[in-house]
Amino acid sequence: VFDGHGGPDAAAYMKRHAMRFLFEDSEFPQASRVDELYLQSVENSVRRAFLQADLALADDLDISRSSGTTALATLVFGR
Repeated sequence: VFDGHGGPDAAAYMKRHAMRFLFEDSEFPQASRVDELYLQSVENSVRRAFLQADLALADDLDISRSSGTTALATLVFGR
C-alpha cells in the first residue's frame, strides 16, 4: 500500500518500481525453514529494497522534490 503526498507521482512511481528492488535482491534469503535468523534476513532485505526505491525516487527528475510516499508492507509465511 503506497500513500503519496505532494501529489500522486511518488505513489505511482513506487507502485511501478519498488517491488523490482525487492525481487532483484540477490541476497534475499532462501530457506526451507522459517526461524528467527531467516525472519531477520527477510526484514533486512525488505528494508534495503525500500531504501533503494527511496533513493531511486529522489534521483528521478520527473518527480517533484516535494513529493513523497509512505509504504505499508506485510509478509505472510505459510498458510
